[in-house]
Amino acid sequence: MNTPIETQALTIWKQLYRQYQFGRALQGLLLFGMLFFPVAMITQLFDWSYGYFIAFFMGVSGVLGWILVNKNKFNPAFLTHQLNHNYPWLEFSAELIAEVPEQLLPRLQRQKILQLWVEKQKEVSVLPELKVIAAVFTGMLLLCVVLQVWHPTSFNFLPQNTLAQSVLPAVPENLKDKIPVIQSFQIRVEPPAYTRQAPRQAKELSLEAPENSVIHWHCQLNTPAGKFQVIWNGNDTLTITSKNNHYQWQTSLKTAVFYQIRYGKGNDWLLSPVYTLHAIDDQPPVITIKTPVSYTLVLYGQKPEV
Repeated sequence: MNTPIETQALTIWKQLYRQYQFGRALQGLLLFGMLFFPVAMITQLFDWSYGYFIAFFMGVSGVLGWILVNKNKFNPAFLTHQLNHNYPWLEFSAELIAEVPEQLLPRLQRQKILQLWVEKQKEVSVLPELKVIAAVFTGMLLLCVVLQVWHPTSFNFLPQNTLAQSVLPAVPENLKDKIPVIQSFQIRVEPPAYTRQAPRQAKELSLEAPENSVIHWHCQLNTPAGKFQVIWNGNDTLTITSKNNHYQWQTSLKTAVFYQIRYGKGNDWLLSPVYTLHAIDDQPPVITIKTPVSYTLVLYGQKPEV
């Protein structure tokens, strides 16, 4: 049967332990936010598919790694060690608060510690240090809000431009007679035969297509260009030759890429915005056995029919 002071001391201990657990959970939540928001910003800047899923995965992985590294800090033994270190008046006997020793001397020491524990309970704080991690989290959150409100377009470096819009920026007046003009532009998407999808005409210069699709481009200019180039991923340049002012090229879509179109004469060139091609991953093949049906019984000497 516990005495009133023992009951009060145990109640204080349980409250402080819940406070300690809350502080650790808050640390994990702030760490998740510190990882989630920057990764989400980066994936939006580059218009990656499943960007928020990647950010969520990175946040969860970081928190799990933090828990594994600090797993010894999530038990009462670490809390008693912390109390003994921070409060000398406990005389390195914090473990006696929640335990009842059998020997006489430890029991006398426990009565002394419990009395001090109840009297000085307002001095005790077990919340972990949160100032630094909270400041970093707040700074990242404010940065995301400011960029989203003031510069929303900066989150999308790869705009979805339609064929109804100009492929290139407006031609300056002094270059209209020097730069060829695009008269028509067509994009044809041919999905792999095993998808049983019919070829289609794309309505956007940035598009999605099944993996292993073949994308065809057909561009017609009013006059031949000195050079007509396609720039893949910002560094691989493909020069297209002209056939009666018609420029055609194709690619097999294996993974996500981005591209630009550049053409002109002499020193006068125009460069298109950046467009993206996203590959829709293939689904794994599914094999269904229709005959014989499951659990078919074949008698000895009987010839099974397929």
